Amino acid sequence: MQDNQNKVIDWIRSGMDYNEGIGLLVELTRKQLYSDQFTGREKSMADKLAYEIYKMF
Repeated sequence: MQDNQNKVIDWIRSGMDYNEGIGLLVELTRKQLYSDQFTGREKSMADKLAYEIYKMF
């Protein structure tokens, strides 16, 4: 669990790159469907992506 928290914190500190966030969310949840849901939708889904990652924190 601590390792996942560190990954989230590192992602936030690095500037919250959208594409890296997608990979992080897939890694943390082990649900590949998130990749399809978020890929190519940065303008409309950036806040949703951040929210989903924060929930893992």
